[in-house]
Amino acid sequence: YAIWVQCVNVNILSNCIIQRSADIIYPYGIYGNTINIGNGNALIANNIIDIQTPNAQAGIHLLNFRAEIFHNTIRVVGELGRGIYLGTGSLRRVKNNIIVTQGKSAYPIYLNNPFSINNDDIDANNLVGSSYVGYSSGARKTIIDWQKVITTDSHSVNIIPHCISKDNLILKDSIRLSVKSLKQIPKDKIGKKRDSITSMGAYH
Repeated sequence: YAIWVQCVNVNILSNCIIQRSADIIYPYGIYGNTINIGNGNALIANNIIDIQTPNAQAGIHLLNFRAEIFHNTIRVVGELGRGIYLGTGSLRRVKNNIIVTQGKSAYPIYLNNPFSINNDDIDANNLVGSSYVGYSSGARKTIIDWQKVITTDSHSVNIIPHCISKDNLILKDSIRLSVKSLKQIPKDKIGKKRDSITSMGAYH
């Protein structure tokens, strides 16, 4: 676990988490359990998470929480990888993230509890996987299939991002990865002001 939080109110902002050692089995980038219950929302934003091991587990893994997950850049390489894994949450907001997974049984977003219009607001993410774009009440192979179940999502895409290099996840360009900025995230990971139209992921 690069970051483990439990039974706290917390924001997790602008970290760079890189895990490429095959000696670490089932690594997690950010793991949270029982966070911000009944007291505001955890803000998890502008993080770079790059996990590449044979059995990669999750970039972000949350259980029993209220959280807003905005503008993260996540790559998880491994057969069982989950870009973002969400268990029971009274608020699950996931927007403007770039999430790439590589592995036949990997998922960019995995909702262990089915989508709920009352608790969930998921939209405008770039979901790229070897086989699936997400899981909610079953595996979803395409964005269209995903959006049939995730009814808040009308802007997500499935586009392989053009990054500076295989080890540098800053975008070369944001063509087709532009989104409306969120008031909660006025700046990017390095402090650059986000315009009204900004890029998905951690960098403007």
